[in-house]
Amino acid sequence: MEDVDANQVKLDLSYFGNQIAKIRSEQGLSQEQLADLVSVAPSRISKMEHGQVNSKLTTLVALSNALHVTVDELVRKPEPDDGVYLLAFRPLLGQFTRRELLVLYDILKAAQTSLELYRNKI
Repeated sequence: MEDVDANQVKLDLSYFGNQIAKIRSEQGLSQEQLADLVSVAPSRISKMEHGQVNSKLTTLVALSNALHVTVDELVRKPEPDDGVYLLAFRPLLGQFTRRELLVLYDILKAAQTSLELYRNKI
């Protein structure tokens, strides 16, 4: 198995920072207290919470341990359920005429067929 190129890994620093701030706050910790637990400067916690810095893996692990959460909970955005997608489509669909909606339906049916063929090849 090959190593992943670090430049290709995308971390949403804003989401990561919001998670740190939210969980820290829920646990009644100040930035200074969290910094002590993680062995970093309080300014580093502030910069992380504001999405201004990337963190080393060791820092991520220390944060997750200090906050009693998994690294995954700090960095991975939850996947929206299918209902969220359907709700997002409603306003879009309202902008089209009936004829355009029929064209879009045909496009989706063709995409569905294509995806089914693709899945069967895997």
